[in-house]
Amino acid sequence: MSIEIVDFKSSGAAELLVKSLHSSGFAVLTNHGIEAGVFPEVYKKWEGFFKSDTKSDFLGCESASSGFVPQSVAEVPRSTGVRDIKEFYDYIESGSCPDSLREITASYYATARS
Repeated sequence: MSIEIVDFKSSGAAELLVKSLHSSGFAVLTNHGIEAGVFPEVYKKWEGFFKSDTKSDFLGCESASSGFVPQSVAEVPRSTGVRDIKEFYDYIESGSCPDSLREITASYYATARS
């Protein structure tokens, strides 16, 4: 398994990122323009959400493509046939988001897309 280090601003970044995600599920993205100090705050706030009892109030549905996805419905990779041990939140700008996380998430999302 090879985890690629991808320079976001390189001409082949998109292809290399996809290759790494397909082969390992991971990639290291450099030169992306997001300040390192942003990550700890975003992680801390979302960690609080995942530890809360209110996360189930934001259950996502397939038609909305946003919201909380519990471990019980996480994907099953074809390569292993075993359900992933994770829960996650699909965020889209027009989708649901806890009020306490909306501002920091929208800001991070906008930066990541620029």
